[in-house]
Amino acid sequence: VIGFKTLGLPYQNTATGRTYAALGAVEKVAKDKGFEIAECYTKGGNVDVKTAGETVKTCFRELVKKADAIYVTNQIGVNRENIPELADIANSHRVPTFCQAGMEGVKQGLLMTVALADFKYLGEFEAMTAAKIMNGAAPGELTLYADVPYKWGFNFETAEKLRLNLSEIDLERDYIHLSDFFFDASEK
Repeated sequence: VIGFKTLGLPYQNTATGRTYAALGAVEKVAKDKGFEIAECYTKGGNVDVKTAGETVKTCFRELVKKADAIYVTNQIGVNRENIPELADIANSHRVPTFCQAGMEGVKQGLLMTVALADFKYLGEFEAMTAAKIMNGAAPGELTLYADVPYKWGFNFETAEKLRLNLSEIDLERDYIHLSDFFFDASEK
């Protein structure tokens, strides 16, 4: 639906920031799907929320000039106070956004997200894992990957601003499993 060639990725270039941004997974998908990554480093850690937010806005202003889409990662500089401004920056340049944080960012103007379809599946996985441990399984030897269904969330008003036609997507049918994107079947 989006068809981007370059994905903008604003994130904190620290071990924690790279983990929150799922950088390894993004790099794997970029290689597999054939798109480039335009990185921009933000500040976090020992800076206040306002300063962190300003660095994310600066990155957005840079990335809209060189990326076809932006992956909005979880970090201190992305929050409910500045998401509307981040959305305005991207939307005014017709750059679609994918929000890692879920529906809250989409409600505030970012284009789309992936969210748990139902917490029931995650709860079942966690209950089964706890039961295995209580019955003597070593936690370090258990697979701690929950293959649970996710669903897309879209802001149709934003899609209209971006002149995107989302009619090809069947929201009742298009559930995804993150394993489809990030893992080989042999890794599970």
